[in-house]
Amino acid sequence: MTNKLIIGALVMSLLSGCERSVDNDFALSLTLTSQENSADSNSQTETLDLNSTRGEYTWTYDGYHPSDDFEREKKEHFELTTEQVQSLKFFLTSQGLAQDLKEEAATGELGSSVTMSLELEMAGEKTRIDISGMSAIYGDGNGASNMENFETVEAAQELISTVKDLAGLYED
Repeated sequence: MTNKLIIGALVMSLLSGCERSVDNDFALSLTLTSQENSADSNSQTETLDLNSTRGEYTWTYDGYHPSDDFEREKKEHFELTTEQVQSLKFFLTSQGLAQDLKEEAATGELGSSVTMSLELEMAGEKTRIDISGMSAIYGDGNGASNMENFETVEAAQELISTVKDLAGLYED
């Protein structure tokens, strides 16, 4: 009977150790800023930091807003399950977010611009994505974009939405 308890304790210890090693091989830091350049310019920055299963989400707003009592910052701490982290790893890989990529295009024109930075560590591999450019140019640009990798920015926006959903961060 005692041997079975010892073996059971060893198996549980090994399994929990394996779970921790899976958790500890994952970290990401994402900053995504969308800015509107016009007479009433404004910007929104979303920051998502995950280390293992623990995370923090921050949203800030800067610039013009018609309401004086508009909340300009929100910060939330959360914890994900190991299974949710595994799903995020699959999402990151399948959406092309686990790669090195750099694109710098002008962001100062009238219109909507975006700046994105994603640092990712997964299974001992580190990658970084830096993208900036105009998602929509007003005036002579006819709403055109000067970005080649806007689908990567959209995938990062979807990542933020997915994490907020998994962590229960959406307001009722």
